[in-house]
Formats: sequence, C-alpha cells, structure tokens
Amino acid sequence: MMNRLMIWPMIFMLFSSYGWAKEIIWWNSAGAWHIGQPVYDQGVNAKKMNQTLKSFSQSQADIVVLGEYHQPAVEADTFKVLLKKFPFFKYVPVSTLNSHIGYGIFSKTAFSVNVQNDALEWGSPITKAEWKKRSENTNWDFTRSLVICQFDNFQLIPAHLSQPWTYLNQISGLKEILWGTDHPVAYQLNTLNNYQTNLPTVLIGDFNLPRELMGKTPKAWEKLSRWERVKFPSKVSSFPAPSTHFGMPSMLLDQAFTRNLSQEITGEVFNAEGSDHLPILIRF
Repeated sequence: MMNRLMIWPMIFMLFSSYGWAKEIIWWNSAGAWHIGQPVYDQGVNAKKMNQTLKSFSQSQADIVVLGEYHQPAVEADTFKVLLKKFPFFKYVPVSTLNSHIGYGIFSKTAFSVNVQNDALEWGSPITKAEWKKRSENTNWDFTRSLVICQFDNFQLIPAHLSQPWTYLNQISGLKEILWGTDHPVAYQLNTLNNYQTNLPTVLIGDFNLPRELMGKTPKAWEKLSRWERVKFPSKVSSFPAPSTHFGMPSMLLDQAFTRNLSQEITGEVFNAEGSDHLPILIRF
C-alpha cells in the first residue's frame, strides 16, 4: 500500500504538470509617488520599495504584477534581480494618455498581452465629464485600458480602477460610492462583468473600492456578479499600509476575483514597506 505521505507530493506534481500550481503577487507599488511627490519621505520609501521588490525574487511566486509601476523609481539592480527570477516582463500604461505609469508584469513563463484602449469607461458622457471636472486637480489621467495577459492555460487581468479621491472627501461623494452606482468604479466593474471568456481567468488589483466600509458593503460590487471573489481572512486590510501613517480607515482595496475556476481560492495580505498599499498573494 502506498504511503499516504507520498500522495500529496504526487498530486502537487500532477497539478504542476498542468500549470495549476500558481502563485500570483499583486502590489500597488506606488512607484510614481517616489518621483516628485512629497506625500512621504521619497528617498526612504523609494529604498524600501526597492527592497520589497527584491524580496519578491525570494518568494515562490510565478507572477508578480505591480500597479502604479514607474520605471525610473525601480533601481537598475532591483530590475536585474527581478528579471533573473522572472525573465518575462512587460510594461503596459494605464491609458493612452498616461504612458509614464502603468502595470509592470513579471513572469517565470512567457505570455502575451492584449490591450483594449479606452475599454474601461466611466459611464455616460455627462457622468464622465462631471467626475473629470471634480477630480481634475489630482493631475491623474484615470485608468482606461483593459489589459488581458494570456498564459498557456489561463488569463490574467490586472486592474487599477479609477476613483477620484478628491470627491471622496465630500459627504455626497462618499454616499454615492458606498450606496450608489453612478460613479466611475461602478461603471468599470460593469464592463469587467461583461467581459466574455471561456478560459480560467484571474482578475486582480487595486479596485479603489473597499470590500466593506463603516459596516456597509458598497452597492457597486453587485456589478461584478459574474466573478467569484477570492476569500481573504476577515478584517484584513491592504490600505493604508501601517508604515505610511495616513490616518485613514483600514480597507481591503486590493482584491482578486476568478472566473471558470472550479476550486475555491484564498488570498492573503502580507506586510511590506515602500508603498501606501500592502501586497496580496493568491494561489490556485
């Protein structure tokens, strides 16, 4: 009779042979914050960011996706270390109007990228114009591109959705974001919900919409009903990172969802320094 202890390694090898033993790290590394932005000590945090990026090369991750990726903030030695572990790299801007910041995608295996420009709309022309007017002083061209990374047997969609945080500071804006659906993230979630694919797909990123805030689940999450939410431990948060001392409520802004995957997937948030967000990790 086969020893029970031998069974799990064999199962792991079986899944690995079909490409199902995967680990994905998402981190909004906030690289652009380290160049010309006085939000916090640029030199110290830029160094910490690079240290964290290097530590990813010691992980078991197969894919590392970085949000707000800004190449000048990544030291040459850091980039070299990452490429040694993840030899396949692609950079994709968040929109056609904002080429200096986007997604940095590192992988152990080859992949292709399909970019659908301006696919993540904000709603009607009137709504878009109004939200743009309310957020124009942020100097940020909000995310518009839908990015689809095609691997051998699954798809990965990084997401950094658009929310004008200047409007969030107004009571009416907070009410709309929590209990309404007439705001940019709700429209973008609806677009993602209507994305058609028969392949196993992972949607992961910074959704700029908390899973829960003040005991309430924002109504906009109903717009993503066709996706399965990756379960994270209760009361865990990814923003703000403890090291930033922003004085804001703790929220799980960074999340992951799946489609066409039969197994239940869990995620975790782990501590890191160098950004206002903490990294998340999922396994499937």
